[in-house]
Amino acid sequence: DRVVVTRETSLFPEEVPVERLSDYVTELGNPGNVKGVLTARIEVPVPFLRHGLEFVDTPGIGSAIEANSATTSRFLPQCDAVLFVTSAEAPLSEAEVKLLEDLRQHVGRIFCVVNKMDLLGEEECREVLRFISQRLDVILGPVAVAVVPLSARLGLEAVLSTLQGERFSFQWDLQTWKMKQRQ
Repeated sequence: DRVVVTRETSLFPEEVPVERLSDYVTELGNPGNVKGVLTARIEVPVPFLRHGLEFVDTPGIGSAIEANSATTSRFLPQCDAVLFVTSAEAPLSEAEVKLLEDLRQHVGRIFCVVNKMDLLGEEECREVLRFISQRLDVILGPVAVAVVPLSARLGLEAVLSTLQGERFSFQWDLQTWKMKQRQ
């Protein structure tokens, strides 16, 4: 595994250890992007990626740091598909709606992930997902968008407990939730 960093002020990319990634891509390690980082590419030897899949994690939009939103907007025309993440707590903010309108012009396929679903009760989950689906229909028109509920916190807990050799029972069982949705 390696990280290849491209900077505004350098003709050639720089290879850095994966452990130093945060020195280039976080506000703590690179405040205001003083290092002029254009891209930080993590390369891993995974066989199913050998034909050239690129997964890009942009800094997001609606940030107090305006450069983050600008970086994301500049990257949109290069995307074939987007994994759009919103929060169940405050889904589809004004900045996110603007981004989705921009995505509609550039991207052929959009997947919407709704994170923090574990913070809501069962009925609230249904309401939030219904709201998001309806808003996406209005914002994106006839484009089919898969809306996927998720709890990153519960996923992390599952991974950590597995690493510790413990069995973990998901509090949020996606299959059960899907079956209840069909009723």
